[in-house]
Amino acid sequence: MGFHLALVGLDLIETQSAEIVRWVAESKRPFQIVNDRGFQTLMKTGRLGYHIPSMQTVSRDVKRVFVRVRKRIAKMLQVRLEVGHNGDENL
Repeated sequence: MGFHLALVGLDLIETQSAEIVRWVAESKRPFQIVNDRGFQTLMKTGRLGYHIPSMQTVSRDVKRVFVRVRKRIAKMLQVRLEVGHNGDENL
């Protein structure tokens, strides 16, 4: 199960960073992969101005996304439990 990053309203650099964050999290890659020479070459091929976020930025952003997703899931579960307790719907 992946997560959804809201990319609406982000500038190009933020969008590029968000996609790297998504890839690192969903593919279970280490944060330091952004420091890998091969990764940087691959990402910049044909796009010399492509911004690659730092390892610290990727780490921070993955943690922020995790916290938001965890809160969202907790809220969904809470609503589901409330509906179940009210007898409106079977669990």
